[in-house]
Amino acid sequence: MPGRVRLTLTSRGLAPTGSATGTDEVLAGLRALADPEVRVDIDVAARRGGRSRHLHVWQAVGTGRVATLATCDGRHYELDTLPRAAWGAELARLAELELPLDPGLVVAEGAVARTPGRVELPLELLLATATDRTRRPELLVELTRLGAGTVLVDGRPATDAGALVTALHVEARGRLEARVRGTTSAPHRPVGRAVWLHYPDGWRRLSTYQRHGVAGVRFAAVDPSDLSTEVTRLVEAVGG
Repeated sequence: MPGRVRLTLTSRGLAPTGSATGTDEVLAGLRALADPEVRVDIDVAARRGGRSRHLHVWQAVGTGRVATLATCDGRHYELDTLPRAAWGAELARLAELELPLDPGLVVAEGAVARTPGRVELPLELLLATATDRTRRPELLVELTRLGAGTVLVDGRPATDAGALVTALHVEARGRLEARVRGTTSAPHRPVGRAVWLHYPDGWRRLSTYQRHGVAGVRFAAVDPSDLSTEVTRLVEAVGG
């Protein structure tokens, strides 16, 4: 398909915006999305100056081409097909956010920005500190005290675990989640997921691990181009 086609959701379904040209290409792209070899769903949510924005993208990954359908509002859509070789650049484009900072937040002073290394902490601690941070700050202090030595930066105990754990929650400005599923061996069942959080100085990949029987969460800095590597690995896992 030559270029992107803009579509609008009508009472009869999706229709080309402003022109009926390209109907065959539109139908071909929608058919690919309805019955893909491998399906990739990507959600990108971001807070911009107090306002939230959300992008949802459906991708049908075939042997040689990828069909994509994207919307920000559920009414206006963009449909495109591209060679499989160009798919990586398209994935990176989805992760290239430029988010203005909220007033009063300076990147150089943020605890996450001051911690460029790999951050690891128990999942239980991360979940416990996600609640009542503003109403009960003393709870956070006590929880991080009890977890002293379990919040690690590049394998070493964090110097200020409380500030870092708080920052992991409050400094996040965006979230990206990619879900990959096959439609033949495991129809309609997610087989892989990539989750990233966006901070003022860039993206962090979230992943889980087990250490001495304790579930943990790892935050590792990534570049938008890394999304292609991660999603491609998940697609290959289902034979795409």
